[in-house]
Amino acid sequence: MLMISAEKPNNPVEGEAYTRCEFLTGSFERSFVVGKVIDTNKIDARYENGILTVSLSKRDEDKPQKPRSIKID
Repeated sequence: MLMISAEKPNNPVEGEAYTRCEFLTGSFERSFVVGKVIDTNKIDARYENGILTVSLSKRDEDKPQKPRSIKID
């Protein structure tokens, strides 16, 4: 199970005057079932320009194997 959670506090920029501030505040939580094929030691996440990117890697033994030829005499 992979759980992503975040909390966004309401902290306007100091020194700025606001007539109205319409940004959402509060918390967010989402859970995903990732299965047994995911290597939990290789989960990576980054947050850049408002986008969260989560990378999940398969365990080596669950990755597709390259096709191979077997010569039959």
